[in-house]
Amino acid sequence: MILDDAMYARYATPGYLLYVTTNKALMVVPFDQNSMKIAGEPTALTEGMRLGLLGSADLAVTTTGTLVYATGAGEGKQELVWVTRDGKEQAVDPDWAALYMGTPTLSRTGSVSPNEGS
Repeated sequence: MILDDAMYARYATPGYLLYVTTNKALMVVPFDQNSMKIAGEPTALTEGMRLGLLGSADLAVTTTGTLVYATGAGEGKQELVWVTRDGKEQAVDPDWAALYMGTPTLSRTGSVSPNEGS
């Protein structure tokens, strides 16, 4: 184990490890990629990270080190949309806006329902 109380760890150039703690703090620590060991003390970047299901976090880092993250509860209704191959979105049904706790799926008959399994 490299770190205690760490989830959703991501390597950031030029030698840092970003991770989120269970109390929703976004942390950064110097990291030696060759030895796979921590090379310094962790520092908190922000608190109140928005967490997803199964230990995911609204966090991304580019290969050049640019960091994007979201804080807050992330609560609120989500809307299901169809996305075409050219990136255009069309609402499935505005009445289906809800807080989804999983991934909606298409039924075997091809219909869509937020309450229906695959």
